[in-house]
Amino acid sequence: MDMSRFRAPQSIHTLRQFLSGSICYIILMLLISGCTETPALVVETTQYRIDDTAVWPENNGDDTTWSTAPVLSLPDTAAVMWLRFNVEVPAYQTLGIKATGLAAREVYWDGVLIGEAGKVGHNVQTERAGPIDAYFRVPDTLATPGGHQVTLRISSFRRPQQTSGLRMQFVLGDFMQLTTAPFKAVGIPLLFLGGFVLVALYYGALFIADQQRLPYLMTAALCLAVALLLATESWRNALGYMYSLHGLRLSLVELFTGLTGVLLAGTFAVQFSIPRIRFIVFTLAVAITLALILIKDHETATYAAFAMALFVALGITGWAIQHRQPGARLACGGVFICLIVLFLSGHSFMDLAFFPAFSVLVAGLLTSLGLQTRADRKRHEMARATAARLEGELLKKHLQPHFLMNTLTSIIELVETSPATAVKAIEALAAELRSLGEVSGQHTIPMRQELALCRAHLEVMGYRRAVVFELDTTGVAEQHPIPPAVIHTLIENAITHNAYLAGTITFTLRETVDDGMRTLELRTPLVNPDPQVKQEGGGLRYVRARLEEVASAQYTLSSGIESTEWVTRMQLPVNLP
Repeated sequence: MDMSRFRAPQSIHTLRQFLSGSICYIILMLLISGCTETPALVVETTQYRIDDTAVWPENNGDDTTWSTAPVLSLPDTAAVMWLRFNVEVPAYQTLGIKATGLAAREVYWDGVLIGEAGKVGHNVQTERAGPIDAYFRVPDTLATPGGHQVTLRISSFRRPQQTSGLRMQFVLGDFMQLTTAPFKAVGIPLLFLGGFVLVALYYGALFIADQQRLPYLMTAALCLAVALLLATESWRNALGYMYSLHGLRLSLVELFTGLTGVLLAGTFAVQFSIPRIRFIVFTLAVAITLALILIKDHETATYAAFAMALFVALGITGWAIQHRQPGARLACGGVFICLIVLFLSGHSFMDLAFFPAFSVLVAGLLTSLGLQTRADRKRHEMARATAARLEGELLKKHLQPHFLMNTLTSIIELVETSPATAVKAIEALAAELRSLGEVSGQHTIPMRQELALCRAHLEVMGYRRAVVFELDTTGVAEQHPIPPAVIHTLIENAITHNAYLAGTITFTLRETVDDGMRTLELRTPLVNPDPQVKQEGGGLRYVRARLEEVASAQYTLSSGIESTEWVTRMQLPVNLP
């Protein structure tokens, strides 16, 4: 399969289709939700008493043993508790109650048991956890318009430790509307979840197929983390769960929130190649982790994590704008909009605004990545053209009459004085020309092939200059790839610009590897150097063009005098395409 057409800018078209479908779906959902519905009744306060004696019908009218509290701030106890509240209900086609809470529940309507959620018990062993959101239909014979009393018997011995307070919620309304409301609420998040999964798969495949560029992998990981966060957030409405698993869901939400925040900053940092990437991302990861651990309130913790991540992302994209990087303004705009939405929505950000706001942010990220990729492609093609031209000049230089005549003249002199040495010189010249022919036109070659070319050239020049040239490559991994004739060109420059007249001249090549990057350091002795060697000539331009071609923005190249040596350092990825 030809993957050369598999390019990042296509993601803009894919994103456009995704957003168009999303808008149509949202409009449809709004139309459905806008249909005429009978208003629901939300209970705000309730009477309660903590004991396990029967309260219906005995002493039900006696208020002296009952206390009153908001349903969201009941006493923090696991013991069996009774709740009751009075309601005035209009006529419903099918009357129902939604009873939400971290407790097992028995629900009574005017003293008649109409359903259970789990099994109320006196300890962990005897209690059986029920669903966190439970729905009860009031029998038609009891659902008459007017005043009624709802009573609940509850226990919460299986409540997760990280939750504080016994929070309940009671809603009365049409039973069908109550039971279908969660599916309506989860429809749009699941749609965006699918979109993020598709984008993650797309950029994951793009990373594998297209030179394994790290921004693609980071984008795929970010979208996958967002999809996991949306899935965890949607778990409750889509599938429901026993109230004892509520702590697990909160922990997963915090985990994926932290992961999303770190990956968000990391993706922008890698995309725009900011300095000190590791330090910034590590510091953010530590700050988010501490916030999620130390802040006890779940909503406050996730809010703080997102705020920190968005501020760091805003700083990164602002830096990219200052350095005029392609797509930086779009990326910064997406982050800024998401940050504004975060502040406006407050603690309800995850429930109401996360997926649309983050979709805008990711849209800016993908568009900026497409623009940057297009700029990288253009620079890459220019580098390839420059490398091809310089490679042609390099070959022409070795095949030109001046080089051959000087070499052959030296060989003729050797024939007269030392025929055996002349034969070796001819073999060395043939080996160098043969190696040049083999590597020309190749993208990368193994280091062992590059070193063989270098040693052949050193042997030829040794016969010409009557000097012993040596290349010390201790510790250099010969299996690592490198653009052809890069080290060869640097050595040739050193010999051309230095008057090596006698003795043994040793060139030293060293290699270090750290976190997927390798640093090659070539040291060449200085002997009466040509002053113009300080300028970047054709040889160094060839090296730079070759590195740009295979490593794009992931390489560095520096060269200069250190003491009595000319030192050239290049850093490039260990794994080159």
